[in-house]
Amino acid sequence: MSRFAVALSTTLLAGAALLTIPGGGAGASDSCVAWASLPARVALSGHAVEVRSTLQGTPACTGVTADAGAHALLNGPGPSTSDYPMLWTHLGDTDSATMYASFTVPGTYTIRGADLKTYDERYFHIPNQWRATSTTVKYAGRFAGVTRTSLTIAATLQFHDRYEWRSHGNVAVALQRRTGGTWQTVARAETSGQGRVVFRAGSGTYRLTSATTGLVWSTARSLGTSRV
Repeated sequence: MSRFAVALSTTLLAGAALLTIPGGGAGASDSCVAWASLPARVALSGHAVEVRSTLQGTPACTGVTADAGAHALLNGPGPSTSDYPMLWTHLGDTDSATMYASFTVPGTYTIRGADLKTYDERYFHIPNQWRATSTTVKYAGRFAGVTRTSLTIAATLQFHDRYEWRSHGNVAVALQRRTGGTWQTVARAETSGQGRVVFRAGSGTYRLTSATTGLVWSTARSLGTSRV
C-alpha cells in the first residue's frame, strides 16, 4: 500500500473516532436527578395529618415531548400496611399521604425510588437517578393547664398517643426568657410522673420548651409578658 493510501486511511479512521452516534435520551442521562420533597417532621395528634410531597428534578429532567410524572411508595418502618402509595402526574405535581395517630406507626418514612417518565425531543425516555428523601413521624406534644403567679410558672406536659392526650412524665423542660430579641434558657426541670413542672419566675416574657423523646416531638408554649 502506498504512503498516500496509508495516510488517507489513518485520516479517515481518526475522523470516524470523533463522530458520536446519539442514543436514546442523549444529553440527559447522567444529569437528570429526580426526588420527591417531604417535610422534615410529622406530628401526629387527634386529627388527620396531610403529608405533602412534590415531584422535583434537575433541569435535565424536563420533558420536551411528554411528562407522565412518576409513582412510588412512601415506605414506613412497620409492615407493608404502613406504606403509602404516591402518584405525581408531572414534574411539580404534589400528592399527599394522610396519616392518623390511631393508625400510623411512628418512625422514619422514606421514598427510596421511582422511575420518572419524561421524554426528550425525539420521544426517548430520559434516563434518571432517584434521590431518596425521608420524613420522621412522631406523636405531638403540648403544654396544658398553664398557671402563672407573680413568682411561679407551672404547666402539664402532654403527648398524644394513638387515641388521646396523656400526661408526659420524666421529660426535660426548659424555661426561656426573651432577652434582647432572643430566647435565653433561665431554668431547667424534669416533669413529674404526671407531667407537671413548676418554675420560679419574675417579670418578663417567657416560654416553655420540652425535649424530643423517642416517640414524641418537642413542643413550645409562649406565656406572654408579665410585670410583677
